[in-house]
Amino acid sequence: MMKKSLIKWCDFSWNPITGCGKHCSSCFAISIAKRFTGNLRLNLSSKEIEKDPERGLFVLNAPFHTEKGAVLQFPVGFNYTFHKYRLSMIRHKKKPANIYVGSIGDMFGDGVPTEWIMEVFKMCQAAPWHNYLFMTCNPKRYAELAEQEVLPTGDNFWYGSRINLNQDVFVHDGYHTYIWIEAIEKFKLSRNLPRSEWIIIGCQPFVSSKQNIAARQKHIEDFINRIGDTPLFMKDNNNMKALWKEKLICQYPALLQHPKDKPIPRCNECKYCRKFQEGKRGIRHICTHQNILAKHRETDGLHIKGRFARTSPPWCPRR
Repeated sequence: MMKKSLIKWCDFSWNPITGCGKHCSSCFAISIAKRFTGNLRLNLSSKEIEKDPERGLFVLNAPFHTEKGAVLQFPVGFNYTFHKYRLSMIRHKKKPANIYVGSIGDMFGDGVPTEWIMEVFKMCQAAPWHNYLFMTCNPKRYAELAEQEVLPTGDNFWYGSRINLNQDVFVHDGYHTYIWIEAIEKFKLSRNLPRSEWIIIGCQPFVSSKQNIAARQKHIEDFINRIGDTPLFMKDNNNMKALWKEKLICQYPALLQHPKDKPIPRCNECKYCRKFQEGKRGIRHICTHQNILAKHRETDGLHIKGRFARTSPPWCPRR
């Protein structure tokens, strides 16, 4: 099951396809994958993994278990892996969310089969209440899929490009796009800024000298002035906090903003909830709201079952 993501600019991260063929030295995903790989040589001998060693592709139809019963998230390391059992996870999340697709790898790498990508798109289209935030260091793959007319459009499909020093981005009419600049302090302000609807920035570790910090802060200020009204999100990490002494800017495009949740009423704090001790069983909760009394033809009130006593039952008229 998908858990709340620690990545601040999304609600959940979803990794049906993992791995990458570049193996960049600064990639954090490689270290995560290696941490949860276990004995790679032993894993590859397992029948749980479908293998295509010539192309470096692997398929998992179910979670991988070791001989001791433990589950390994990345049993083949950072090789391209299609975790088919993860496809249905997004359909179990009924509350609309911003989902970062492919945080551990690059599902748009040149070595990823197009049919894998199509299966992911198909599942996204089957759960249209979510927003899907794709990210790649290989944006030309977006362009290829768009040219083939198989890259989904729609307000809930967002295609991100991770910018290095001299990397192109995906810009196309009819698609929502955004960019991620990891090392903002190395981004050349003389470079033409790509057209996008959202910008995410981070910074790399630096030597903390007053001159160094002041120069980098000025660089970020100039960059912010340059982007105008484009929503900006600063990554919430120690490097950025040390560099940017003011409150971090955490803006979202209008289409990615969630309405605030309506607070769930609590029976223990409700004036219509009557409580009294019921023998040794504990406290009995009774709802005396007039709408409930009329609907259920009760005179003394409707019993609130114990599991709802704190957060109120689904039939609560104040919800």
